[in-house]
Amino acid sequence: MNREIKYRAFRIKEKRMFEVVDIIFYEEIVCELVTLNAGMMGLEHEVIGEHDFDDVILMQFIGLTDKHRKYIYEGDILKHSTKEYPIGSVEFHDGSFVARWKGGKSFEVLYQRLCRHFNIIGNLYEHKELLGV
Repeated sequence: MNREIKYRAFRIKEKRMFEVVDIIFYEEIVCELVTLNAGMMGLEHEVIGEHDFDDVILMQFIGLTDKHRKYIYEGDILKHSTKEYPIGSVEFHDGSFVARWKGGKSFEVLYQRLCRHFNIIGNLYEHKELLGV
């Protein structure tokens, strides 16, 4: 079984999420692709933005998608399409990715058949209020 390894990161000071294109572990740097606009000509070019590990929060793609086929990452906030489940946040716990339900006392291991009933409604870093934090 092959699973795509992807990351996204949240820039703490700027409160901005970005897709990670490279991680340089020995320099403790996370890289993003930045598109720059070159003025009146409308030309764009891409450069690599580098960020220190201390300036970002890394989130791993968990290998699953929600009901709209959006990639689910650690830190995402999920809501079930029925009221059967409360709102939960995705985290890594005892070797598995789980949804920790609002209130924090219980959780459930995530798998694709279950995730196809969830919507990603936000993430812990940009939408804390969804969990009452």
